[in-house]
Order: sequence, then C-alpha cells, then structure tokens
Amino acid sequence: WGVPSPTLLVYSYVGQSSIVEGQITNLLREVPYNRKERGTMYIEPYHFHFRPIRSQVMETIEVQFSEQDGKMVNFDNKQTSTITLIFKNDV
Repeated sequence: WGVPSPTLLVYSYVGQSSIVEGQITNLLREVPYNRKERGTMYIEPYHFHFRPIRSQVMETIEVQFSEQDGKMVNFDNKQTSTITLIFKNDV
C-alpha cells in the first residue's frame, strides 16, 4: 500500500465546530499533500467541502495549519501565503 501522504489540517472559527475523534474542534478540512522539496507548495483539492458558517457577518477570518502530529505549520519565509475560501449561499 505504500506510505500514506502527509495531511495538512486547516482550522478556522469561520465554520461551525464539529466533533473529530471525540473532541470538539474547528477543523475545516484535511488536505493530503506530497512535499517534494522546500519552497512553494500548491494544493488544490479535488472536491469542495461546504460546511455551515458561524455568522453571516465576518470582519476577519483567521486560519491555522497543523501537521498530523498537531504541530502548527511554521511559515518561516517571507513569501506570501494564500488560501481561498469559497462560500456558497443555499437559498
């Protein structure tokens, strides 16, 4: 089967909390990735996952990333990091 790809965990208070492994968490998404070298990494999920949001009005959205072992990802370079959140209105 080989070695499983590492997973990047994306957290934010923008989405409603959920229960993961018996704990309440603000996990938005688990994203598998293959890190081949240091430097730029681009991840594009194949399927969008839409979750209920906490509030209809948001001024600031904070996002955190961690590895599978719970260690926060340290962005130690001065390059810009970008994440795109897609909001869908189900009327």
